[in-house]
Amino acid sequence: MKPRTKETMSMTKKRKKFEVNPHYSQVVNVQYHNYTMLVAIANYIDNPSIIARAKFYLDPDVDNDEKIHTMSGEGSFMSAILFNDFIIAYQRGSEGSQDALVQGLANREISMWK
Repeated sequence: MKPRTKETMSMTKKRKKFEVNPHYSQVVNVQYHNYTMLVAIANYIDNPSIIARAKFYLDPDVDNDEKIHTMSGEGSFMSAILFNDFIIAYQRGSEGSQDALVQGLANREISMWK
């Protein structure tokens, strides 16, 4: 795992941090452990495209039907975040995605239980 640079760490600090909410019903068709991975990705990844995808699913103002429709077209990493477990998401992720998942896990923000 590459150490995070001052630049990427400052980018992460400037972002609004999502908090894990035990009442996560705004994200439909995902289990709680998948929801916690979405939160970690939104908080710690440095890829703006993936941040936007995670925020889309975490946004309670986005219609649930739109979220369900969008889920069917996601790529392998985001599909793993939404429907699989941590190990599969980790295996499918880029190095930056893996770093974000590990940071969420280290901060005890990712649930490992289904």
